[in-house]
Amino acid sequence: MKFKRDTSFIIEPEEILLESGAQGAKRLEIALDRRYVIFVFSLFFLFLIVCLGLAFKHQIFSHGEYFKKSQENSLRNIFVEAPRGLILDRYGKVLADNKVVFEIMAAREKFGSKEELGGQLLILSSIIDMTEGEISKKLETNENLVFQGLDLGGAIKFKARESDLPGFKLIGRYEREYPFKEALSHVLGYTGLVTKEDQQDNPELSFDQNLGKTGIEFLYDQELRGERGSLSYQVNVMDDLVGIEKNSYFGFGKTVQLTVDSGLQEKIYQVFKSNISDAKSGAVAIALEPGTGEVLAMVSYPGFDVSKNIWSSSKAQPFFNRAVSGEYSPGSTIKPFVALAALEEKEIDPYRMIDDTLGRLIVPNPYFPDKPSVFRDWKIHGLEDMESAIADSCNVYFYTIGGGSGDIDGLGVDRIRFYLGKYGWGKKTGIEFSNEKIGFLPDGNWKEKTLGDAWRLGDTYLYSIGQGYVKTTPIQLITNYQLFANRGKVFQPFLVKKISDQESETELFSNSPKVLREYNIDKKYLDIVNSGLRRTVTDGSAAGRMADLPFSVSGKTGSIQTSSSLTDTNAAFVAFAPSENPKILLLVLVESGGSGGATAVPLAKEILWWYWENRMGE
Repeated sequence: MKFKRDTSFIIEPEEILLESGAQGAKRLEIALDRRYVIFVFSLFFLFLIVCLGLAFKHQIFSHGEYFKKSQENSLRNIFVEAPRGLILDRYGKVLADNKVVFEIMAAREKFGSKEELGGQLLILSSIIDMTEGEISKKLETNENLVFQGLDLGGAIKFKARESDLPGFKLIGRYEREYPFKEALSHVLGYTGLVTKEDQQDNPELSFDQNLGKTGIEFLYDQELRGERGSLSYQVNVMDDLVGIEKNSYFGFGKTVQLTVDSGLQEKIYQVFKSNISDAKSGAVAIALEPGTGEVLAMVSYPGFDVSKNIWSSSKAQPFFNRAVSGEYSPGSTIKPFVALAALEEKEIDPYRMIDDTLGRLIVPNPYFPDKPSVFRDWKIHGLEDMESAIADSCNVYFYTIGGGSGDIDGLGVDRIRFYLGKYGWGKKTGIEFSNEKIGFLPDGNWKEKTLGDAWRLGDTYLYSIGQGYVKTTPIQLITNYQLFANRGKVFQPFLVKKISDQESETELFSNSPKVLREYNIDKKYLDIVNSGLRRTVTDGSAAGRMADLPFSVSGKTGSIQTSSSLTDTNAAFVAFAPSENPKILLLVLVESGGSGGATAVPLAKEILWWYWENRMGE
């Protein structure tokens, strides 16, 4: 028997949901109130209009903003650091170069599970010089730099296992390399990563960039740094590479060529290293080409080697650039300038003999006749005229022409200060370094205001021999000695010879000699002083130690007592050679070195001999 389904009375699903009013009326449904229908459709159309309005706004008015955000979400940028420009010496030898070094960075989003990360750490520890525990400890600090200084061999090992190390990536970057290490450290300086202070000064910098921090690297950082390049690539939601969008090539840093002779620079540093044993002492040497002002060498000892990554706290202050920032009493190296001032003022006949048979100058004391003031010489010299007094470094002679004695009035403090200022003392030379000091020229007003004491005759005597309050810097002193080497002309010292574009080899800047001062001084006065400087080497305070050189040398020794102890004496020697037509002007100063003739002169001789054999004799 078959049953047939009756479809004449079927309740649709929506008819189950009846209003209570329909049941009361004993009907399956009733018509909706028209007001309800209008209200519902009004809400629908309002919602539709709002949606369309928002879509229009986002599509038309906010398109650029959202497009940029979408691009940022899908685009990745890699900045390509430009190799810094080369720094060369005067002969084209490389002083600062670049080498590629590798770093391992953490890609934390790809660490995976704890077990997966553990496996990666095990592999990584076999490549780098770190244990799994050390790597884990580093990661706990939230630092992304895991290892730096990885060599090429380590980088190759990492690339071979790269697929097993998704949580880590290899980064290559350029690092500065200095072949001459400590010898040129104060001239070249060093580079370092951008700091917060650097970024405040220049917001365009990023923390992964290297900047020059000191020396030429700092002074010419803009030229040496070059322009960064960039690579933009697109990724999908899984951070997988989809395609390369665009790239811009970096611009090489400019090449900076210096006036420095790297061979001479290295020779001077080695001379210091071989002869200075006191760990507390330092030394400085500067060599100029007197006819141009070009700096041939500038050594501040001890130096530093940035490749060792050791920041020394040595008492000898290896990071202190003595050449431009060290302020020293000049000692007897001041005497040729005092002599020239006395000649210009006609204060004394240069051929008049001054008596130094007692080895001291006695000044009567009107208040206590039995207690005269005594100003001693470093030895008994006998009778001295100006030439011999310069050669023998006779203190009594310079006490006399400086402060006066007997019928000689002396220059006095004000005229000494005036002429030293005229000859360039107490002024910056204008060399490229911004930390150059100016030295100090005291006078009576300064002493009274600063020390609350009157200027006394003894102060003038000490002034005349380069002791007391007067200070100079090595670069200032050697620059001023050009007055004698060039017989009246002084050039500004400079280190940068030229700057050129590495790619096009176009010369962008070329330096040329600049005359700082040119004096109209009577030739016979300069002849007298220069004769004394020549005799310093032939029969004066530097004689004997310079006797066997195959070329003529003129110079002046200086011994500067720095405390009441006779052992605390800086030794100095300034020389130029050949005397007739100087090709090199050299200053050597050794802190706590004792006598200038005994300590500084032999070192200068070794340096000058090398320069003769390797440069002047060519």
